[in-house]
Amino acid sequence: SIYRSTNSGASFSITSSQPIAPASIVRIRTAPNSSAIIYGTAEVFPVTCGIDPCNDGFRSDNSGATWNALPQLVYPPWLGPLNNSTLLQPTSDLVRSSSDSGAIFSTRLSVTDGYFYNVAGDPNYPTVARFYTSSYTDGLARTNNNGISRIPINFGFQATPALSLAIANPSTTSYRLYAGHDTEALSNSISGRNLSDILAPEEWVALPTRSTDSSGVGAIVVDPLSPARVFAGSTSPSLMRSFNAGAGWTSSALFAGASDVQAILLDPRSCVSPPPSGPCITGNLAKIIVGGTENSTVALGASTNALQMSGNSGASFSSAIGIPRPQVSGLRLRVTSLAMSGVNASAIYAGTALIGTAAPGASANGIFKSTNGGTTWGVLTSTSLPTLPGGGASTKLNVGAIKTEFNNDSVIYAGLYENLLAPGVNSGLYRSVDGGSTWLRIALARRTIRDILVSRNGLVILVATSGSAAGQGGVVRSVDGGATFHAISTGMPPAGAIALAARGQQLFAATPTGVYAFFQGLDNDLDNVPTATEDAAPNAGDLNLDGTLDSAQNNVASFIIKTINGEGSAETTANKASRGRTNYGDVETDTTLVRGGTACQQINNAYGIDPEIYPQDLHPSGIAYDASDLGLVNIELSNCVNAVVRVRFDDGAFTDPVNWSWRNYGPLIPGADDSLAWSAFPAALQLNSTTWQLTLNANQFGAYRADPNSILLRGGPAFFPERMLTNGFE
Repeated sequence: SIYRSTNSGASFSITSSQPIAPASIVRIRTAPNSSAIIYGTAEVFPVTCGIDPCNDGFRSDNSGATWNALPQLVYPPWLGPLNNSTLLQPTSDLVRSSSDSGAIFSTRLSVTDGYFYNVAGDPNYPTVARFYTSSYTDGLARTNNNGISRIPINFGFQATPALSLAIANPSTTSYRLYAGHDTEALSNSISGRNLSDILAPEEWVALPTRSTDSSGVGAIVVDPLSPARVFAGSTSPSLMRSFNAGAGWTSSALFAGASDVQAILLDPRSCVSPPPSGPCITGNLAKIIVGGTENSTVALGASTNALQMSGNSGASFSSAIGIPRPQVSGLRLRVTSLAMSGVNASAIYAGTALIGTAAPGASANGIFKSTNGGTTWGVLTSTSLPTLPGGGASTKLNVGAIKTEFNNDSVIYAGLYENLLAPGVNSGLYRSVDGGSTWLRIALARRTIRDILVSRNGLVILVATSGSAAGQGGVVRSVDGGATFHAISTGMPPAGAIALAARGQQLFAATPTGVYAFFQGLDNDLDNVPTATEDAAPNAGDLNLDGTLDSAQNNVASFIIKTINGEGSAETTANKASRGRTNYGDVETDTTLVRGGTACQQINNAYGIDPEIYPQDLHPSGIAYDASDLGLVNIELSNCVNAVVRVRFDDGAFTDPVNWSWRNYGPLIPGADDSLAWSAFPAALQLNSTTWQLTLNANQFGAYRADPNSILLRGGPAFFPERMLTNGFE
């Protein structure tokens, strides 16, 4: 039912009539210039129309006394502020307009233009024929001619969900970034963006793919010898090919037995005349290996067609031999990733995963290896690779990503997981230095890994991890060949990264909210705060006054904390940006505070957070805490069980020892996405007017990630005038 209040919500009464019954009212909107005019939609029960949502629209001109049915109104409309008869309505695959209060709608944009969420018009629409749309496929767009043509307005990278990335290098200073999107519309599943080391980047441009079955582009590769040759895979059993830098595409069907393409590998020695050793330097690469999900057309245990090869640039394919279907019905095998070094095209590795909920039984899974260029394959049965629960000796953990060193095919990195949404105790980043005979987990325990990049010299390793609101993912980096890893995820969404692409010091990450860019500038202490930022901190870059530059100490990070709207708090009036500093386990100043040893010395992702991005922090009285203009801090210790951290605010003025407290925003149950909330943090001690001391433990109340060896906490000081007297006797 619809209820109405005439006293600002103090009380409500049901309207004298209802638009539709029986139904669930989905949403209502009043006209901007008259609260008596109501538009809305309802989901009708029982649902018999066969369409989801099965909505009916309605309108009232008299505050709900009577209603008019609007059959063409299925989603709440945008209402013209100057003319309440003008409507714009987004549906999943259309944008439509009405000039007669919703009686008749005309199509302005179709499914080929996007999968739409919302629409907003110019205040003078349709006299001014301009409106804006948000869509799953194109992000934000604008039309100035009532939908005849559209202009993307996503100058930033964060436009649509991205699954895959590839970089083409046509010259030494200019390059092109391709992104494959997770879209339900079929026309804009791949986009490209021209970039330069000198000029500002250009806008994203949606590239035409083939006319059907090009959604969910999970793999893109570019021929490094011929940058105009681009290959892409999607949720159809075929390979998309473009030989003109994405301007046009053709489709090449896979051999029967596969349902999609999840991974693509180009043989670096498959040019017409390869050199005596090493990768080709001229020509076109002709050998392509693709992996995807089997469609269960062969017998249980027989060789699957999930892995296929082409020797003619994807014109035709044949199935590989030796990768068997699962032994259990209800499971399917998926090839998730492929790896080959640049010097040995005979050794190829394929990472696989079992799709389904049945126990795996004796199904072969994990990492498969070919020693003859992909003709035949065998599963790696190394005892140092953990097995899936309920599986046999050859049922290894699922593989999210696999990569070899460019100059050494015996060095392999693999991201293993038990469950994509809830990685178990054996999940993480594994490495083999003997071609897969033995393995050792080197980092990222209990994390789900989706992509791995390794530099040509083998020293820099970049890993994309996925996550959730309470178990945040991102990108981690090693600059010492995998000896240590440090998170570089500042500003990334909680869902983390799915794919990576790098060029020089520029790194790109595909995420569920778009493509993010990261410039790997100078960072002497690897805390993800640029050296230039730390050197510009107060006290000539030595914010903690210990006699050493903060940029030279991995246990000290100085960073800028943004103010919240430039407002002063109840106790401070600092109306400027402030700097925060985290100093934990500082063995040079107080060895008694070292808890987790040297592993807890390395700060990761230290940065300031605007409290206003989170829900209001309410005291039990119903009055909000004042978070001050100092903001919150993000503190991450990637390989640490417990530590003591000191946080100093250069502009702090915490002179009231009673009414200041430390507040955290995080999961009340570690790792539980539905438990995010504000909470007190008793393990915080106010040391003086600028500094707080925090005792942190992995997997504790208010900390992100249910991980016994990782700490991620967000919080900051808040003021609430609860007591007048320091002794509590009011």
